Amino acid sequence: MNKIAILGAGGHAKVIIDTVKQMGSFEIIGIFDRDNSLHGSYLLDIEVLGGDELLLNKYDPGNVKLVNAIGTIKASNIRENLYKKFKKSGFSFATIIHPSSYISPTAKIQEGVQILAKAIVQTDAIIEANVILNTGSIVEHDCVINSHTHIAPSATLSGSVFIGSNCHIGTGSTIIQGIRLGNDITVGAGAVVCKSFDNMETLKGIPAAPNE
Repeated sequence: MNKIAILGAGGHAKVIIDTVKQMGSFEIIGIFDRDNSLHGSYLLDIEVLGGDELLLNKYDPGNVKLVNAIGTIKASNIRENLYKKFKKSGFSFATIIHPSSYISPTAKIQEGVQILAKAIVQTDAIIEANVILNTGSIVEHDCVINSHTHIAPSATLSGSVFIGSNCHIGTGSTIIQGIRLGNDITVGAGAVVCKSFDNMETLKGIPAAPNE
C-alpha cells in the first residue's frame, strides 16, 4: 500500500484523512504541521509527528507521497507555497478522490487534486495541480480550474468557466457559463458571478460585484 503524509492539522485535514481512509489505497504515516503545540497530538487517530523539517530530513521522497491539507477561506498563496516547497525537494503529491464523487472519463485531473464527497467533474473539464474540489461542488463541461484554487462546498461552475490560480470560490456560489476569472480572486459565499473579472478582486452579492 502506498504511503502518504498529511501536511497540516486543521479542519480540512480531518476531511482529507476521512476521505483517504474511505479510499483504502493509502497508508497514512502521520501528520506534519508547523505549529509546535500540535506535535504529539492526534487527529482522527493519526499522530502529528512534527513540522516540515522533520518530514524533509527523515523521509525519502521516493517512498512517501504528500497530501496538502491546508484549506482556504479566501484567495491565498499558502497552498501554492507549501506545494512548491516540497516539489522542489523532490516530493510528489497524491491525488485524493472520494468514492462518492463523479469524474467524467474525459476530464483531466493533475497532480495533488482533491475531489471530495459528492463532487462532480463533467466532460472535458481540466483541473490543474493542487486544486480542492470540496464537498458537493459541481464543475461542468469544458471548465478550466488553474492550480492551487479552492472550490468550496456546493459551489457550482457552469459550462466553459475559466478560473485562475490561487482563487477561492466560496460556499454555495455560482459562476454562470462562459465566465473568466483571473488569479487571486475571492468569490463570497452564495454570490452569483454573471460577468468576467480580472485578478485580485473580492466579489460578493447577486449579481456579484467587487467589494468596496
